[in-house]
Amino acid sequence: MGDMFAVGGCDCNCNSGTCSQTFNVTGCGAALSGATVTINVSSGGTQLATGTTNGSGQVTLSWTGSCTVWVSIAKTGYTSYGQVDPLTSGGTTNVTLVIASGYGCCQCAIPTTTLHYSFTAPGCTPSSGTGTLSYSGSNIWTLDAGVFQLKCIGSQLAFWNTVVGCYEYASSFTCSPLSITIVWHEATCPGQTLPSGCAVTTWTITP
Repeated sequence: MGDMFAVGGCDCNCNSGTCSQTFNVTGCGAALSGATVTINVSSGGTQLATGTTNGSGQVTLSWTGSCTVWVSIAKTGYTSYGQVDPLTSGGTTNVTLVIASGYGCCQCAIPTTTLHYSFTAPGCTPSSGTGTLSYSGSNIWTLDAGVFQLKCIGSQLAFWNTVVGCYEYASSFTCSPLSITIVWHEATCPGQTLPSGCAVTTWTITP
């Protein structure tokens, strides 16, 4: 057994072996892909490992040395995480990031600024168009015409018709880069689609 008081010796937290850890990162009620997880000896100290979370918000890192390390996690739109964590090699750490100032939260971190939309409506007049959505507060972005709002309904992104009071959930979305697709069906809210009377209108919303 080594002498912890010898030159170059270790204290009881020293570990010359390999440590590994799986990190599950979430935010806005969903798994966060593209979050950067970094392991350092201490805050600002030597970097031991780094990686990016996959589509399930997960990344597994391995490094040589102690399992008591500084863990930092960063993702655009979220407050960065950073603290000393005493980890158990082979274990799992779950971290939920908090939304940052200047962003709304609904499945993705969405800037509380003007968003842009485009739509296509095959066979209708007009058959396409573009415009903006302005942030109205409380995780709501309102279309320039005022009839539609992008908002959070039941913790899911949805397009809300303010006149009839009905909505369509986003059919698909990516958070990095932000892109939201909503397929609006005339049967859902008759006579209230833009343009009016189209059976299907597909909306794409981006920053």
